[in-house]
Amino acid sequence: MTPSRLVLQSHARRRFTRRLASALALVALVLLVACGAPNSPASDQATFAAEETPHAATRTPAGTPTPDTNPFQISFIDAYAPHNCPVGEAEGSYCATVTASGTATGYGTLKLSRDANLASPDFTDGCVPTSSYGTITVASGENVSFLAEGTHCGSDGSATYTYQINGGTGSLAAASGSGTITVAPITNNSGAERWSGTLVLPH
Repeated sequence: MTPSRLVLQSHARRRFTRRLASALALVALVLLVACGAPNSPASDQATFAAEETPHAATRTPAGTPTPDTNPFQISFIDAYAPHNCPVGEAEGSYCATVTASGTATGYGTLKLSRDANLASPDFTDGCVPTSSYGTITVASGENVSFLAEGTHCGSDGSATYTYQINGGTGSLAAASGSGTITVAPITNNSGAERWSGTLVLPH
């Protein structure tokens, strides 16, 4: 082999070696990046913030009323008929018969009849003790009896009671229940009241 050919082959091997070294360096760089270079401080801070930031608490808007979940709820439209108080009531007491009707989910149309007795005729200022008793009649014609104690406020004519069911007639003899009665101010011997609580009727 001539000296010139040997020189050419030597140059060719050197070029091949340099190209191979460059290719291997490039592959090593790609592998280094793929395996994951250390995160930048900004990236670490963002990840930490995302992991540590607590979920915002769910808040109930202020002033939202608590839902009434009592099983017995009914609104009655009342008619008032003042009458003489029974013997035994305190002198100066005010007495009236209240009649009304309304519809309650699961109970159908109910009829109310009760006597309201105020311990004092003072309708101008303050609140006075009051009591009421009567019946609620169901669609079958049978009724349940109740007693209620509360207060009547002369400033606006409103009243609140706590009622207790005390049995009834016929198949409703074992009826029971309790709750509250909220009575709206009376205007021209008419008004409204809402019952909320329980009314358990035997099946």
